[in-house]
Amino acid sequence: IRWLISNLYLSKNNFKSLYNKKIFFNKYNINSRALKSIGYIELKNFIIEISFLEYIYGLFLSDKREVYYFNFYHIRKLKISFAAFFEILNHYNFKKIIGTNFITFWQKRERSIEDNTTYNSSSPFYILKKLQ
Repeated sequence: IRWLISNLYLSKNNFKSLYNKKIFFNKYNINSRALKSIGYIELKNFIIEISFLEYIYGLFLSDKREVYYFNFYHIRKLKISFAAFFEILNHYNFKKIIGTNFITFWQKRERSIEDNTTYNSSSPFYILKKLQ
């Protein structure tokens, strides 16, 4: 019902029912705001359920390591394709160091200080920040 209501609100004529899968290919270019209203996130080519994304993070990515190693074991455990898994790793800001399509080594990209957002100097909030 939420899917239909969100499509009506967003004035979209996409009333096709979604798959009952945790992750699937986005071949119909479904609106990302409508997907967020029902608990899905749009990646580059795939749509994934938020709870499944959290499950993957808790299962494989929550440990602090220098290098993460992924192979067939991880893919079989999650029952997803390699392309989908690689897209999930990119979503979590991982960079592929080396490997083939079946055995890969990944490293977490560290955010630099320059990546932090700065205030727009013409914004009134910038002036308030300076006054503090």
